[in-house]
Amino acid sequence: MRDSLVAPYRPDNNSHLRDAWLATATAWNNRDRVYDRTMLDQSGRVGIKARISDPSVASLTCQWSTDGTAVDAWKIRCGDWLKNINIKRGAVSSTLSVKVLETGKTYSLSGSDTLVRERLIVGLGDSFASGEGNPDIPVRLSNELDGDSAFPLPKRRATSSMMQTDAAQWLDRDCHRSLLGAQQRAAIQFSARRPKEETIFLGFACSGAEILEGIVGPYAGTGDTSQFSRAGRDQGRFDQWDESQINQVIRALCTDPVGEAFPYREIYQPSELRNGAYAKNLEGLHKANGLDALLARCPSGFKRPIDAVLLSVGGNDIGFSKIIAGVIVEGWFRSRLFGLAGQIVKPERARETIKNTLPEKYRTLDRILETHLGIKDARRVIISAYPNPATDQKGALCGTNPGGQQRGLEAFPARKTATLSAGESESIIKNVIEPLNATIRKAPDRANRNWTIADSHLGRTIGHGICAEGTVSREDTLTTSDYMSEFNPYAETTRWFRTINDSYLIQNQMKVESEIDGSLTSLIADKYLKVYGMIHPNSMGSAVNADAYLAKLEEIIPIVQ
Repeated sequence: MRDSLVAPYRPDNNSHLRDAWLATATAWNNRDRVYDRTMLDQSGRVGIKARISDPSVASLTCQWSTDGTAVDAWKIRCGDWLKNINIKRGAVSSTLSVKVLETGKTYSLSGSDTLVRERLIVGLGDSFASGEGNPDIPVRLSNELDGDSAFPLPKRRATSSMMQTDAAQWLDRDCHRSLLGAQQRAAIQFSARRPKEETIFLGFACSGAEILEGIVGPYAGTGDTSQFSRAGRDQGRFDQWDESQINQVIRALCTDPVGEAFPYREIYQPSELRNGAYAKNLEGLHKANGLDALLARCPSGFKRPIDAVLLSVGGNDIGFSKIIAGVIVEGWFRSRLFGLAGQIVKPERARETIKNTLPEKYRTLDRILETHLGIKDARRVIISAYPNPATDQKGALCGTNPGGQQRGLEAFPARKTATLSAGESESIIKNVIEPLNATIRKAPDRANRNWTIADSHLGRTIGHGICAEGTVSREDTLTTSDYMSEFNPYAETTRWFRTINDSYLIQNQMKVESEIDGSLTSLIADKYLKVYGMIHPNSMGSAVNADAYLAKLEEIIPIVQ
């Protein structure tokens, strides 16, 4: 899978199109943040390719037709593939006919031979699912440095009515969702291995999403990074821009258009996003069993049932980014201030959260998947375990070997390098990664319902942590001074996680200042904490995670001959 999806990076063919243009290659409408509803219509048709395998007529001329309709474009050499001939989709078969014009001989297929089986897969979750760290098109950097002369800035366009910089491009900018995300890759590979089936993948994973805030409840995404969403919020259209992932699925699948899909304005105000009031509202609804009031209704039923749900969630519920902040922020005074501002979570505290609150949230999510999305068989929910980022190339803890405390956490020379000791690595593994994955393996632990666990990538990731060194490619040995001119964003490397430098050179996306929620934090905000993508799987890590999803998909959706 890696070989087919990790393409070489060439600056000369990197067009840096706008996200909205990029999305036209899929059924996702990036402006309105919805999928094209017509692709789910049972009455539609699907394009296939076909040819006659009989070598005796290969050089003759054939006229193809479907269901009695023939067009001139379907008249070709019999031995050649006819591409994009349309037949019926869904549970209805077509009659596919071809006539050899020179001999008058006719071949025909119908019934199960022309039945295109459809598979519907939905993707939900957080940054490990969306593709954080792996934009569809990386940023184009200039020789201009930031105000501290520390980091390069994106290239600026002298005149542009749409974009002022050549920023990284995403299928969905608000959610940092790309076609290089693990779920998207798994769906693409699943489809490629089934030439006689049509796979429809609806991906809604969003960086930063939690179970309550993001999947079940509304969520503002990674910040006001898209001009479309910013304008929409300015106009008060929160229902379009901040809709929960569950409601987006309902909107996409409901037979009749969903009306008011944002029935919770009274508990959700953008001004409350950064001060914690909204999160407390959601927690209160959860404890009072009131979350169903947040969900859209679809009395007409879905256009088609969901075959599988790909899921990655739980990391943000226990404070993933704040756990990382505890590693990045150096010094007692700074750590104390960040702690007071609520920007650091100790691994030991995360372990308590995993034990005390996460299992019930998984049960709540499963109930909603069953009652609102029609997932009666819980095995059709495939949840990914979280990989361990804290091992070196020998499988030892980061920080164990000389120099290992800094490897992967270096930043450009003008910045101080953070460190990760062996003790910190062990604490993250023992208090966060292992108990989190143990809880995921039991999820949802509800009425004998159990999800399918995608975890084959965990063993493969050992030895490829953020501090792993090697000689797989030039990128394994680059120094910080070499990064600017020689870095290949999607090269195969020994490490399978994004470093601080990677984040700047690929994504170059920092949180907007409005996301800093307290005076203490704003005074001491470090650019490390404003970088998206670091300590997330790189292209290789995303590919092996996709392999894990794919293996389980093929178990629960066998190929029908």
